[in-house]
Amino acid sequence: MASKNRWFIPTNTENLKMIIAQGLISSPKGFQKYYKDLLEILPGYILIFKNKIPPEMLKYVTIEDNTLRQCILEIDIKNIVAGILFALSDGKWVEVSISDIASSTSVIFLIPAPMPLSSISKVIFKTIKYKHSFEDDAKLYSNVPISEIKLHYTKTDEKLFNPKPNITDISINSLKNIELNTLMDNAYTKTYAIGGLLANLFYFAKNGQLSQKILDVWFLDKKSDNIEDYGLFEYLHNNKDLPEYDLKSKIYAKILEYLVISKDFKEDIINYLQADPDPIMEKIAKKLINFDNMSEKPFSQEYIEAKTKYGKMLLMLFYRDDTESLIELQLDVLKEEDYIVYGMLFAIRDKFIQIPKFIRGYNGLQNYISAYMANYYHKGSNTGIEFKTPKKPLTLIEMLKNNRFKEYFAKEFEMEDCFQTVVPKTDYAVVKGKPVFQGIVMPKFEMLDEAYFKAIKFKKLTDYNKLSQKYQKVK
Repeated sequence: MASKNRWFIPTNTENLKMIIAQGLISSPKGFQKYYKDLLEILPGYILIFKNKIPPEMLKYVTIEDNTLRQCILEIDIKNIVAGILFALSDGKWVEVSISDIASSTSVIFLIPAPMPLSSISKVIFKTIKYKHSFEDDAKLYSNVPISEIKLHYTKTDEKLFNPKPNITDISINSLKNIELNTLMDNAYTKTYAIGGLLANLFYFAKNGQLSQKILDVWFLDKKSDNIEDYGLFEYLHNNKDLPEYDLKSKIYAKILEYLVISKDFKEDIINYLQADPDPIMEKIAKKLINFDNMSEKPFSQEYIEAKTKYGKMLLMLFYRDDTESLIELQLDVLKEEDYIVYGMLFAIRDKFIQIPKFIRGYNGLQNYISAYMANYYHKGSNTGIEFKTPKKPLTLIEMLKNNRFKEYFAKEFEMEDCFQTVVPKTDYAVVKGKPVFQGIVMPKFEMLDEAYFKAIKFKKLTDYNKLSQKYQKVK
């Protein structure tokens, strides 16, 4: 029996941390901190090796610092469901369809970046010590969840790190000099913004049906005219600039722009407002500066006194620095819609990399969003590459459609008064003061939306995986 082909991407463990943190195997342009590896050799492309990595290529991934450690990403090639790759054949890059890649005699391939985390079947380490060291290091980072990344070491795979030179091995310089179609290596900011937005929407979907409907718009990639999303679907998903009808819409359009591109949102928005000759803009800038320098009023009063929804947005964005602090905020006046809007805006500023680790640790969510981001990028870049979409995890609201799960959840979270029991219409008799129904009559538990939202909005949903496991048992 012929041995099964294996597909490898070599890198170092520092870049691996960043790949997990950002949620994509990207080109260097997509990294916040990048160490030289093969991703820089052919900008915009990812080198994939079949069965063996040439010694020079493997050595290159630690060339920048002798303290770097090699690791190998083993790729599930079946995760790529559409598109054209390039195979190195007779010193040239030739197009090969994904359906023909397994039968190709080539051993080096190129795929346009990025690739999702769901493409990684395992991460191979050179020694068991390096594997354990990486596991320990990952715990120290707030954005490197590894629960769904298979970390792997065996004596057999240790040999992958000690390949023998072969006369047919091609050098890195030769690879760089082979003619190749230029690839537009687009910015990743909107891609990561969408990843963050999806994560936050998934979290805040716990709050009720309206939150779930907004999430469905994004997960189904279909805009609903019946749901207000403040133009975010058109702006991010469809890459359309927002119309600027008046001063308010002009400010809002600039808020979104700076949330996506700024490294210091507060400073950039203040500079923008101060540069505009309109006295209203200067007034808003002074208000934000005074507030940021410790307002004498409590935030709740400042928030209530803000006259417009955009004014409230800016106050919230200046008051809280990230999604984690938004989740911790307990402000009674916030409605379900407010959590949706602020959750999206904070996510756009945070990007996927700063989404709280406990959310990214929800079973299946990180891989789902990673695949979404990769497909979004490739669709926008017209590469034709498409990746398999992992199974979408269920939100709390989706799980609460199940009556048995409702019963468990209400007791577990001490929220029984947020539901009511409805017995189907049927004849019954009163026996010893109790209603007795003929046959088996299953009651229905209905959510009381207003009571549910008031009870759930301040609850931090850190037990999602426990709830998901329980749902699988009772559904």
